[in-house]
Amino acid sequence: MARLPKRILKIAESNNRRLRELDHETRRALARRMKKVKKSLEEELKSVSKESFRAQQVRMSLLFADQASNELKDGVEQVLSAAASDASKLAGYDVSREINAWWEHYGNEATAPNFGALISVDKEILVERFAKSLATYGQTIANTIKNEVAQTLGTRGDRGALTSAIQEAIGREKWRAERIARTEIQHAYNASHHATMRYAKDSGVAPDIKKTCIVTYDARTADDSLALEGQVREMDEMFVDGAGRHYLHPPGRPNDREKEVAYFPEDAEPQKEDPQAAKEARGAEKDGEVIEDAVRRSIEDSRLKDMSVDDDGNKPNNF
Repeated sequence: MARLPKRILKIAESNNRRLRELDHETRRALARRMKKVKKSLEEELKSVSKESFRAQQVRMSLLFADQASNELKDGVEQVLSAAASDASKLAGYDVSREINAWWEHYGNEATAPNFGALISVDKEILVERFAKSLATYGQTIANTIKNEVAQTLGTRGDRGALTSAIQEAIGREKWRAERIARTEIQHAYNASHHATMRYAKDSGVAPDIKKTCIVTYDARTADDSLALEGQVREMDEMFVDGAGRHYLHPPGRPNDREKEVAYFPEDAEPQKEDPQAAKEARGAEKDGEVIEDAVRRSIEDSRLKDMSVDDDGNKPNNF
């Protein structure tokens, strides 16, 4: 069981607060996107004459259903890309703080470079791990809307009823978009955090660095998270949660809120960056490129199943 300095725990608490703020900001952005889609749909339907709508009721209804679902999926992807980028930069900054906190704990005066300045990961890389989830979300919202359209056409199929039906369908699927966003933010943060720690190790800044997990304890903490508390692993070793899932870094399932944190054994000593080792570790002119490559490897190596959308489409019980 890893014993962590108080300063590390304070950093983790600060991390949680900032990620919660990012999560809330992302949820507000999703709500604005949904409102925009609803408004756009309402305005476009009003522009269609009653005669044209009646004459081509089914075709027009499906056309607007497809348009609404596509706009919503695109909007979710844009919001997630921005949130993932912010989480990635935060992770680089936090690795610097964690390394410095450990060195201070051991009475050393060395200073780790500001890794946050090195993070320049392409947004598409950060969200590609969840491409399947986003595609599933898009198909699910499309099917939900079309089911509503079919029921509406079977009762009273005027433009107002169609508008209300699609808007209600979008509202009912809001939880799914929020769950993907919450898990996406955690993944972008932890993948970038892991990649930055690996870079710190390979470049000679922190050759003894290891990783551990900190669990968030509150009313929503699931039993499978408890086993992760205090696990110490080498950078390429897997964490194992209480359900037997193995993963390189959190999250291991939807709404997983564990944080990967830097860990140093008692005999670890701070090092200054070795220019030659750093050059070999980078393999590129820009430091940001090696972080980006490491994030991609982290995503490919995580061995996780799709986490944001369950096969049966249900919310987890700790949502």
